[in-house]
Amino acid sequence: MPPINGAQPNLDPETSETYEAGAKLSFFDSRLGLTGGLFQVTKSNATYTDPTTGDAVATGERQRVRGFELGVTGQITDAWNVNVAYSYLQSKVLTGASAGNRVGGVPANAVSLWTTYNLSTLLPTLSGKLTVGGGIVYRSAIYTASNNTYRVPETFSVDALLSYEFDNYRIAINGYNLTNNLNYGSFFNNRAIPPAGRAVTVTASVKF
Repeated sequence: MPPINGAQPNLDPETSETYEAGAKLSFFDSRLGLTGGLFQVTKSNATYTDPTTGDAVATGERQRVRGFELGVTGQITDAWNVNVAYSYLQSKVLTGASAGNRVGGVPANAVSLWTTYNLSTLLPTLSGKLTVGGGIVYRSAIYTASNNTYRVPETFSVDALLSYEFDNYRIAINGYNLTNNLNYGSFFNNRAIPPAGRAVTVTASVKF
């Protein structure tokens, strides 16, 4: 078979082996939900995309990621809801020049928490639904590639919400990264790109 182009030869396909086991449980008339899973993914003939040319580049590596995920969803009261998710990933390059290093782009820890409260339950004379919410997103530091030369720092964001719904109308104020933490949303090679810092948006909508 001829190559894709003169400078880009055909590559052997990536192959993966995945093992996974999980469970989902509900308690208190489904007011509390728990989910959990264990997994292992092993990839052979791993490639990465060259950010300059857009071509796939073979690394000759066999990579493994194993870990677990936990999730909690709870309706603490009729007005208060909480959602929490956590994942732990142990990554390792098994073969090639970077054997023993961590796999690029894989964080060891990631956490998200979001909670909302219906304030209207405390204000019986208020028409409509007034909701306040807030949460955090965290991701530990990652390497941009399996050679572990360049490291992107951890990401941490505190977000918040205030919304009001009345009949078919809704107005919401969302705040993102309220602590104005220096985060990095994307990366490639030896570069990392930060998203916007602290931001606030106001939206209004109508249901027809």
